[in-house]
Amino acid sequence: MNALKRLVLLGWVLPACVLLVSSCEDEQLVAENQKLRQELSDLEKKVDLLKINAGEDPGDQTAAIKKANEELEQAMETIKRLDEEKAELESKHAAAEKDFRDYQKKYRIE
Repeated sequence: MNALKRLVLLGWVLPACVLLVSSCEDEQLVAENQKLRQELSDLEKKVDLLKINAGEDPGDQTAAIKKANEELEQAMETIKRLDEEKAELESKHAAAEKDFRDYQKKYRIE
């Protein structure tokens, strides 16, 4: 009987650990996503400033604008990739939660 209690306890602890790990990954992705969104905002402001400066001083700023646009595009691609990863992790997290709830129903501790 004692072994059965240990097995049931392990059945509770293991899924809980899975939920905790995926939750930590979500938090990291959200933090990275927030950071990249801030970088994107900064780069957009930089591009706008360069466009304004180019209008006032028509010197050759094409290279700077091109570089800023490339950085902006890379940041947008990274945000898109992170959004996809986040959606995938949220899906896995929801599935793990469902499995955990099903497991709890199946192996109730009394």
